[in-house]
Amino acid sequence: MLITQERLANRVAVSSALMTVGPGSVYASGSPFYHIAGLGNLAVMVAVGATVLPFPRFGVDAWQDLGSHGVTHAFLVPTMIERLLDASALTIPGLRLLQYGSAPIRPATLARAVSALPGVRFINMFGQTEGSPIACLVPEDHERALTGRPDLLASVGRAAPGVELRLENPDGNGVGEVLAKGDHLFKLAEDGWLHTSDLATMDAEGYVYLVGRLGDRIKRGGENVHPVEVEDVLRGHPAVLEVAVTGVPDAELGQSVRLRRAERGRPEPDPEELRAFARRELAGFKVPTSWRFVPELPRNASGKVLRRVLGQQGGQVPDAGHAR
Repeated sequence: MLITQERLANRVAVSSALMTVGPGSVYASGSPFYHIAGLGNLAVMVAVGATVLPFPRFGVDAWQDLGSHGVTHAFLVPTMIERLLDASALTIPGLRLLQYGSAPIRPATLARAVSALPGVRFINMFGQTEGSPIACLVPEDHERALTGRPDLLASVGRAAPGVELRLENPDGNGVGEVLAKGDHLFKLAEDGWLHTSDLATMDAEGYVYLVGRLGDRIKRGGENVHPVEVEDVLRGHPAVLEVAVTGVPDAELGQSVRLRRAERGRPEPDPEELRAFARRELAGFKVPTSWRFVPELPRNASGKVLRRVLGQQGGQVPDAGHAR
């Protein structure tokens, strides 16, 4: 992939303005610098003259130590925020902006985080190696979420400055592939658009709601099931902290829907209770038919769940229950 100086400079301009960084800012990332989430912001910080503080392997003590180094801006994934809140350790002095990504943040988690970090602004920037940011939830969106629009947190926000977004070939439910165009995006197809392979819907205000990846779509009995849609619903259950949905082979339907829920110290819920909870908001064919509780979910360096790894773990963990 060719990255030109001009497009990188455009990315610096967009990202630095969204994050309000410049000389005097001190940035620490919970994403390693060999991953685009860390490397991309490293380039931005160096370009604007900010200080970059190498962040060791994430942990409560490592996070709390950042305050003594004058950190003003930081990046975490929502599961890290949850861990720090549970340890009453999210607060660090001097922090002005907390960027998060790789997954949505729960409304309750945001409320707790805002309480623990008074005056700190929150931002979520959505992008990929081929171009970022594509869309963003700015601090004002988070304020709206806390004052009556919690549904906004299920989105990745609206088009980033200078970005044009559209959905290609949306189906009857409005789900289509996200296409983006902008001067700071690195890999555009011959038609001038970045084809993201992300599937999403878009509301009348332009907020983008991801439902999955083209390769992750589950085809159950002729119906399409998008994992992110199911996960977003089940993440609202108080016993569910981390959850992943994958397709598994089914002799009758082609594929069926399987849920994996990471235990992480929370009480094990009854599968029938989870099924009923999901059925309140989902069509019956989207509700998982098998449930597995595992110690943790496999993730990459940026914190994203590795669905393909889960798909390869088919028979290793006993089913917790079934519901047809």
